[in-house]
Amino acid sequence: MSAITLPGGGTHVVHITFEARRVGGTVGEVVAGADTRPIRGVEFVKLSDLVGVGFTERFVELARAGFPGAGSYMGAKNNIGL
Repeated sequence: MSAITLPGGGTHVVHITFEARRVGGTVGEVVAGADTRPIRGVEFVKLSDLVGVGFTERFVELARAGFPGAGSYMGAKNNIGL
């Protein structure tokens, strides 16, 4: 396995972007059939272990490549393996 060189002299940054729309209901309530996946916790996972926690091979490929095109609109989330 080859190492990924991160910018910033080894400083690790997690950048999470999401969109939220108020459509009703109660905070924390999950509606059956909605495109949602509740966040129950956060942990660091080796890239080689991502598939085992629910990510696709496509997402792993993009992560290994340093997320080419990051910051640009990628279309539907399945385009990035989600």
